[in-house]
Formats: sequence, C-alpha cells, structure tokens
Amino acid sequence: MSSDFPALPSGSRTRLRDALKLLQAAIPLPWSVRMEIRKSLPDGDLGLCLMPEAGGAVILVNAQQLEREALDTVAHEYAHAMCLGHAGGDSRAAWGIAYAEAYEVVFGDHTS
Repeated sequence: MSSDFPALPSGSRTRLRDALKLLQAAIPLPWSVRMEIRKSLPDGDLGLCLMPEAGGAVILVNAQQLEREALDTVAHEYAHAMCLGHAGGDSRAAWGIAYAEAYEVVFGDHTS
C-alpha cells in the first residue's frame, strides 16, 4: 500500500463504523463482529478478518486508504466473516456470493 494516502479522517472513520452497523443489521451473524481501524497492517494489507479463539470476528482496516476503498474493504472483510461458519468455509464461490451481498448493502444495487 502506498504511503501517499493520508490516514482516514474522523468523518470517514464514522462512515466505516456506520457501514459495519448497516451490514450487521442487514446480514446478522451468529457471532459478534467488531472492527478496528489501524494505522497500518502487515504486508500493506488493506484489511483482514480474524476469528479469535474466544469467538467473534475482528475486522482490521488499514487507515492508509481512501474512504471509498476503505468502505469496500469493510464489505470485503465482512464477507469473510459471513463465511466463517459455513461448511464450505471461505471458498472462493461462497465468499464471492457473500461479498456480492455485503457490497450491495454498503453501496446499493451493483447490477444497474
């Protein structure tokens, strides 16, 4: 990730948290999902979804990206959280369907 991007301003951080709340309301999961916005992530990743042993998913978002990309990262990582409890796991097909659903919640209908 390029360091050319300034850290997300507080208004963007609020919109990311609002997007997570919207996802949680529209696509509730049987485990908790929380989000942390980090100054940076390992290997320049834009986001990560972790499932600690204690249960519940943690979405990590790299603050060094533009707001639109960060919102996409929230949808992307929430899709991983959606797949955590499925028998097929985080397969590409399952994740793709989950991502399409999460993307539509955050950004609206993407087919038009």
